[in-house]
Amino acid sequence: MILRDDYIKYIRDEVTSKVPNYKYYTGIVRDFIMTGEHPLPFKRKQERTDMNNLIHIKLTPNLYTQAISSLWLVTGDPVFFAGTEAKYDLNHPPDILKHLFTNEQTEPTDDRYISAFVVMINIINFKKERKSPLIFTKEKYVNECCYMTVDNILLEDLIKYHNITYKIAYGYMWKTTRDHSIRRISIHDCVKYPDLMIKLGDQYTKKVDVDKSDSFVEEYRYYICDSFVEEGDDKHITFILNKLTDDEYVNCLFDLQVLNMARHILNKYIYLAEDTRVNLYFDDSGDLYLSKKQFNKYRKKFEKLYRIDLMNNVC
Repeated sequence: MILRDDYIKYIRDEVTSKVPNYKYYTGIVRDFIMTGEHPLPFKRKQERTDMNNLIHIKLTPNLYTQAISSLWLVTGDPVFFAGTEAKYDLNHPPDILKHLFTNEQTEPTDDRYISAFVVMINIINFKKERKSPLIFTKEKYVNECCYMTVDNILLEDLIKYHNITYKIAYGYMWKTTRDHSIRRISIHDCVKYPDLMIKLGDQYTKKVDVDKSDSFVEEYRYYICDSFVEEGDDKHITFILNKLTDDEYVNCLFDLQVLNMARHILNKYIYLAEDTRVNLYFDDSGDLYLSKKQFNKYRKKFEKLYRIDLMNNVC
């Protein structure tokens, strides 16, 4: 898990159990969402050799606390949808991004009615190669075209930092409300509540032919596949839906979004360093380490972009 067990328990007991219509997921829904949990690339901390030549920048509050305080809880049931042959990029976003909630929005509107999504994308091109890439396949980060499971947070970062061209194969979207009570959580005064377990319907194995022109198929809105077959006429796609293998319920959408929000926070430091040719290192707490000789250069660039003076975080 990306959070300590006691922290996860507290979020369940004191926050999610009190949010109307908040759901934990199991089966195919859970398994598909969890394929998007790509680990943060903390290996770079091993490159640090001489600590005397580095400046330590401590993120306050810590990385995951910052991520949670920037997030939301998505309520309700997801909607399953199939993609199309359309290609998307920075200048041609898909509808799921055009109609995505703003960060402060809690209720759907006519223009912004998608509160979250998790989709399988096919990256067919990218214009920016990175030393610390975001593209993840076969258990490693690469500068390669591939299929990849992403949520709304990671997709926007892939577009921003890699300038990808991509197709959407299939996935889930939530056309529901967001709750912001997670931003006010405390780790004190935990109270025990029963586990929140809500089924999303019977799961079974079945092949489904989907017309790609349809946004989703109502009958199968709670299911997702682990494989698919493109048909020759490029108009249909065959989904293989797998049966439920266990009944463990997981707060997987929130886990995924905490992970990707933490990644999103780190990305602004990482890619500014790449773009300005500054050596930046970080550890698994999210603390940053910069060369003393390069610090002032980086500090000025960061303050200009984000209006934050890093000197206030130097240890």
